[in-house]
Amino acid sequence: MNYQEAVGRLNKPRNQEQKKVANNTVLYWTEDQCIMLRLHATNIIVYYPDGTMVLSSGGWKTGTTKDRLNDYLPNGWQVIQRAKVWYLVNRQWSDGDGWKIIVEHPFADGMTIHPDGTVTGAASKTKVKRAEQLDRMINRYSKTFVEQLAAGEVKPPSHGDCWYCAMRSQNGLPLGEETGRTDHLDAHLKERYYVPSLLRRAVEVSGASIAARDYLTALWHGASPEEVDRLYFADIAKDQLRRALRVYLRRQYGLAS
Repeated sequence: MNYQEAVGRLNKPRNQEQKKVANNTVLYWTEDQCIMLRLHATNIIVYYPDGTMVLSSGGWKTGTTKDRLNDYLPNGWQVIQRAKVWYLVNRQWSDGDGWKIIVEHPFADGMTIHPDGTVTGAASKTKVKRAEQLDRMINRYSKTFVEQLAAGEVKPPSHGDCWYCAMRSQNGLPLGEETGRTDHLDAHLKERYYVPSLLRRAVEVSGASIAARDYLTALWHGASPEEVDRLYFADIAKDQLRRALRVYLRRQYGLAS
């Protein structure tokens, strides 16, 4: 979809200042005659009258965000994902070869598609390499974290935990989230410091199952690892805890979920 098509969506069947176009997704006018596509609280596409478009994930590189971008980008443009990294690509149809990628740009919040088809503001190759490295580190860290937890080596959260993981702001967020800092996470990944408060926060925001929460509660309330493995759905719980850590850490670093 381009600017003129967005105007048409808002003007039909009657002129509207905003219009719901999908679940949790609205199109709306701004005072300077731009049109925003908003998913939840994030403007993921800004359509300008001259045909320029600015894209953003708002830090939520989820499947839903990617789907919405793809539903409302102009024909030929698409966001794809490889190794937890997003790319904005332009594809063209060839009768002999099917769809072919003509141009490809690493995705970055605030990147701009100009009316002539050029793109500015894409992520650098250095950032892409860093993202791929981070994802490998996160996978290893999450796996070993849960192994140490299952062995009884990760104790309950305490005042001795990393302050940026444990301390909460007035908004109820861990200090690291509130300030947007990830340097403490860099240290945890590098030093293999398995912070209990980090796991607690990951479970809090992940929607982990009752099995995973009960497993964690039992371990942190005195049950032995052997008892927990016998009495709870240990394999399911451990798999969900690993996933909760991966998703949470990727989100903090702005990687795709």
